[in-house]
Amino acid sequence: MKILTTLALTLLLPLYAVTAALAFPANHDYTVQLSTIADNGQKMVVEQVNATSDADGKLMFQFSQVPDKGTAPFLLVEVLDAAGTMQVVRQAMVPAPAPGQALQLGVNETSHRQATAALRAFTAAGRADAGRAMFALMLVPTGAVSAADADAFGQLADDAETTFETWLTQAGVTAAEMDAFRSELMTAMQDLAVACRGAVQQTDPVVAAGMHGTATGQFMQAVIDAGTMAGIDPELMATAFDQAGQMIDNSPLTGPLSQSALDAMHASFMVDGRQRQLHAEMRRYQDAMMVVGATTEQRQSFTAAMTALQDALYQARHDFQMIFADPATLPDQTTIDQAQMDMETAMQTAFDAFHQATTASDTAVGGMLDAIAGQMPVMSGGMMGNGMMTGSDLAGMGFGRWQVSADGTTGNWSTMMVAAGNLMPQVPGMAYVPATAALENRLAQLPPLASPPVAPDWTQLADGPYKSMLQLQYDLMLENLVMEQTMAGMTQPLSAADRARLTEVHRSNLQSIHQGLSGMTATEADALMTVMTPPHLL
Repeated sequence: MKILTTLALTLLLPLYAVTAALAFPANHDYTVQLSTIADNGQKMVVEQVNATSDADGKLMFQFSQVPDKGTAPFLLVEVLDAAGTMQVVRQAMVPAPAPGQALQLGVNETSHRQATAALRAFTAAGRADAGRAMFALMLVPTGAVSAADADAFGQLADDAETTFETWLTQAGVTAAEMDAFRSELMTAMQDLAVACRGAVQQTDPVVAAGMHGTATGQFMQAVIDAGTMAGIDPELMATAFDQAGQMIDNSPLTGPLSQSALDAMHASFMVDGRQRQLHAEMRRYQDAMMVVGATTEQRQSFTAAMTALQDALYQARHDFQMIFADPATLPDQTTIDQAQMDMETAMQTAFDAFHQATTASDTAVGGMLDAIAGQMPVMSGGMMGNGMMTGSDLAGMGFGRWQVSADGTTGNWSTMMVAAGNLMPQVPGMAYVPATAALENRLAQLPPLASPPVAPDWTQLADGPYKSMLQLQYDLMLENLVMEQTMAGMTQPLSAADRARLTEVHRSNLQSIHQGLSGMTATEADALMTVMTPPHLL
C-alpha cells in the first residue's frame, strides 16, 4: 500500500493523493490524522479529516494547517480505518519543517514500520530526538517486518543511539557538536522523506525498491556529512556506527525478533556501514586536500574519482534493495546472502576503480621527487657521495611507490599522497618520530606476508620535513598492511563485532603514528596524516 502525501505550509493545503500497489479497498471510509510528536515523545492530534477511497483504491484529502518545528520536532500522519475499528493502517513520521518550508513525505509499508520503531524508541527514552529516529530508519529496511518486530527494532534503536552518542562523547565530541549534528540530521531525514516520496509514487514495486535503495545510499552519505558540518571527524562518525552495530549484535533485545527480520536488518545495516565508512574516508580526503594545498589539477582528479565511486555505490545500494521489492514478504537467507555477495563485489569493483583513478602518474611522481630532492641536502659519505641528490636517486631508494598488497605488489603513490608535498614548504619545522618498529612488531604477529616490505636506508637522508614526510608515508603503508593482514584472518563478510574491532585497531594505530608528528598545527598534522593514509575498504 502506498500513500503519497504532500504537505505545504499554507492556509489551505493541496490535495493529498493516496495511491497503492497494495491498494485500499474501493469506496472505503478512512480518517487521516495529523499529529505532532513533542520533545518528550508525546503525541498530540492537530487535525483529522475524513476521506473515502475511490474505485481504484486512491485516497484524496487535505489538511488546513501544518505545525512547524517551532511547535514540535516531528509530525506524524496516520491513516485510520474509519469504517472499522479506527485502526491505524498506514503511517509516516517526518521532522517538522521550518516556518514557510514545504514538506513532502511518502507513506507506505516501510514508512509505517519505521514510524512504529521510532515511536517505540521515543517511548523507551522518554524523549523524541533525531538520533533515535535515524536508527529506526536504519534498522527497519522493509515494511514486510511484523508490528512486533518493528517494536523490537524501536527498543534497539534507543540502545543504539545511546551507544553511538556515548562513544562519540568519550572520543571527545562536545555537547555543542552533538546538538549541531542532530540539527543537520533532521535536515537529512527531511531530504530522505522527499526521496522516498518519489519511490512511493511508483506503481512498479521493483522500480520503487530501487529508488528507495538509492535514497538510502544517499542518506548514509548525508548522515556522515551532517557530522562533518557539526565539526565531528567523519571517521569518528563511521566508527561510532560500528560500535552501535556491535551493541546490536550482542543485545538481548534481538531475542524476540523473528529470524527473518533479524537477518534482513543485519544485511542492510552492514551494507550501509560499508557505505558510511567509504564516504567518511572520501570526506576526510576532500577536506585534507584543501589544507595541504593540493593543486587544482590534483583536486579535480580526486573529485572525479570520488564522484564515480559515489555513483557506483548508489547503484550498488539500488540493486541490493531489490531483495525488499515485495512489500509483504521478507527475503530468505539464501537471497540475502547472494545479495550481500553481489553488493560486496560491486563495492570492491568500485573501490578498485577509485584506487586506479587516484594512482598518480609517473610524471606526477617524478615531479614530486625532483622537488623533494631539490630541497634535501645529501648526507656526507652517503650513497650519493657529495653530489646533488636527484629525484631519480630517491626513486632508486623506493620512494614514490608503496606496497599495496601482501604479495609484494607495488604501485605509484596516490594523487593524495603526492599532494602532501605542497604542504612541506609551509612547515619547515615539521618532524616525525617513526613508529616503524612497533608496526613491524604488529605485522610479525599476524599471518606472514608473502613479500614483506624492506625499509629504506634512512641514514642516507638528511633530517628535515621531507625526510619526515617520507618516514610517515612508510609507516602508514605498514599500518595499511597491518589492517589487510588483520582482516585476512577474519571470516567474510565481516560481522559487526569484527568491523568494530577493525575500526578500533585502525584508529589506535593512527593515533600512535599521529603522536610522532610535531612542528605543525593540529589541523595540518591531521590533513597530512589523511592524505598519506592509503585508501582502504573495511
